[in-house]
Amino acid sequence: MNRLTEITKRDIYELFRDGCTEEDLFHTENVQYPYYGRLEEIDFLERLYDLDNMKSIDSRHENAKGDIIRHTINNDDYPYCWVFEDDRFGLANGSDEMFLRFICEIFHPLVRDEKKQWGLFLEKVNNLIKEDGYELYIKEYISGREVYDYRFYGVDVSVLLLAAFAIPKSVTLIFPFLETIIFCGLISRWII
Repeated sequence: MNRLTEITKRDIYELFRDGCTEEDLFHTENVQYPYYGRLEEIDFLERLYDLDNMKSIDSRHENAKGDIIRHTINNDDYPYCWVFEDDRFGLANGSDEMFLRFICEIFHPLVRDEKKQWGLFLEKVNNLIKEDGYELYIKEYISGREVYDYRFYGVDVSVLLLAAFAIPKSVTLIFPFLETIIFCGLISRWII
């Protein structure tokens, strides 16, 4: 089930495309952060997608990698943040998992640019996806830097799974649907 709405996905796309405004007492600044961080765009995409085996939308190329190189490096005629609208990548119309994996990769320590305001963008993305019931959280550390993953907002799914499986098997043999009902009830109670 997809919980992320088109509105949230559009807002995240526009955040990376247009940047955001930061104000303090003395000035207003439009802050930009490229979704591919410190990497080249093609290198970022190859961390997530097999571009050599993905179809091209340009008949002059046999795969996506060729047409992306032509249109983002050689000709530079793709609009900024084009990937969010390209159906091959499944960001606009794909699963929540696909979209959230992409977003987590933006903030991966190998990708993110520590010299730029990536933390501001992480905060803004998190605020947007929380409205749809997700959050990015620190899953682990690599070389002292945070690696993010996503989960349901405010819910530790592993605790819910343990609770669901703590039901005595004798009860679930008599009422096999009970385990599902209790599990779904726990999730809806914690998420809503």
